Amino acid sequence: MDLYGEKNGGHRLRIGLFGQSGPFAPMALRELLGPSAGSAGADWEVVLVVEGRRKPMGRSNHRWQMPVTNRKSMGSLPRTQGLAELALAAGIPVFQTCDVNSVKALRELSKIPFDLLICVGFDCLFKQEVLHLPARGAWNCHPSFLPDLRGPAPIFWALKRGDTSIGVSIHQLDLREDNGPLLHQGAISLQAMDTGSQIFERVGKWVGRELQKVLAQELLGQLRAVPQGQPDGPRATRVKPEDVFVEPRNWSCGHLVRFACGAPYFRAPWLRMGEDTYYIRRGIEAVPGRKIPAQYALVGSELFVGCADGVARLEIQT
Repeated sequence: MDLYGEKNGGHRLRIGLFGQSGPFAPMALRELLGPSAGSAGADWEVVLVVEGRRKPMGRSNHRWQMPVTNRKSMGSLPRTQGLAELALAAGIPVFQTCDVNSVKALRELSKIPFDLLICVGFDCLFKQEVLHLPARGAWNCHPSFLPDLRGPAPIFWALKRGDTSIGVSIHQLDLREDNGPLLHQGAISLQAMDTGSQIFERVGKWVGRELQKVLAQELLGQLRAVPQGQPDGPRATRVKPEDVFVEPRNWSCGHLVRFACGAPYFRAPWLRMGEDTYYIRRGIEAVPGRKIPAQYALVGSELFVGCADGVARLEIQT
């Protein structure tokens, strides 16, 4: 598929990036636009950023924000988790919407033509009309080894089951959830005390860098799509209160501390000791092979709990 050059009208590959504010999409955009892009960016450019919003902007469900910065003269990009702020600083028009699939949104998005839709953490599935907007297809960047952990919260469920690395997949979008053919996959190792935000930042950085490679392959006609198989595990559903309940005696102390560090990004983990319920703010330390005289000990805001193989030291909400 020829995406650029004379056969495609002589323009560079025009990208519309769809995402949300937070640690994921802005980090991917920063890497995609940054110095590491090198000469690869000569063949493609981000011409539009679409920010999904959960709440209306004033009285409106849709809003354009146009940059005042000239791309050629812009300096370093700001350190921000605001997707619109980052895009505008880079000289990219931003369309903010609470309903990307609406007739109004489709009409507005058709005002800026783009060749390729790249989704980085958008909060809903796209209807066929949205997928038909880009001239050359749509890709999604998902933080799991697809088809494992399809769904909106793969990082949480990877933490809960004790994974020590996070898979990342770039795949073609279709109408089904995280379902299209795979284009590229990789993995990021988890550090013992990673917060959820830190994990998303590292995944976003990986996505931005690896997208440059995938784009280069596509432009050279060397990219191959591989169909996904059936899911290897349960769907990564949105996190409910019962999903963050912890029974320490069934967990290793290392697993519990990693979960206690990463899971609060989604919802505060909680456990019940006797008649008392404690909500975990973060994990502090895992001490394998150690025991405490009772099932738990509370010292100020620190909770020491006995696990299957040792003791987990946790900070609780007070």
